[in-house]
Amino acid sequence: MENLTAAAPLQHPVVFELEGFYVPPGYDSLLFVLALLSYVAVLLGNGLVVSIIVLDKSLHRPMFTILIILDCPFGF
Repeated sequence: MENLTAAAPLQHPVVFELEGFYVPPGYDSLLFVLALLSYVAVLLGNGLVVSIIVLDKSLHRPMFTILIILDCPFGF
C-alpha cells in the first residue's frame, strides 16, 4: 500500500456521480405532492411545539434547554 500525504498530488482524481432513481412518466407530480405534504407536516409539528412552549410558562426553561441541546450539532 502506498503512503499518500497531503503534499502529494493525486494521480487520479476522485469522481463522485450522483444518480437519482427512475420515476415513471406522470408520477413526478405525485412525488412532489408527497414531499410537499411531508414538509408541511414537519412545519406544523414544529409550530405546535413552539406554540405550546410559548403558551405554557412552566415549559420555557426546560424546553429552551432541550431545543438548544438538539440544535447545537446542526449549527443552528
